[in-house]
Amino acid sequence: MGKDKSWPAPSPREAQRAARCRPIERRQLLLRSVDVEKLVEEDHPVRAIWELVGRLDLEPFYAEIEAVEGVAGRPVWDPQLLINLGIYAYKEGVSSAFEVSINTILYN
Repeated sequence: MGKDKSWPAPSPREAQRAARCRPIERRQLLLRSVDVEKLVEEDHPVRAIWELVGRLDLEPFYAEIEAVEGVAGRPVWDPQLLINLGIYAYKEGVSSAFEVSINTILYN
């Protein structure tokens, strides 16, 4: 999807603000008292993928995010989460974005 040309470009001051992303709360407790961190076994491959992606310089991805602190708008999903999801899906042989979304909904 291209950028919406009907909105003016952010001022240089706005462009310097931090990207506003939905926080990744891996240690959160849900209303049903489930420790999210314990849903994945300690030796599960997804943990290695998370570590690997966490070491990468993701700044170019964050720089493209237009939802920034102090400006109205909805936060986006954190690029680290989306990259992890894409790599894990590829590892599992899933190449369709539609299939990834369906699996995310079904197995969440």
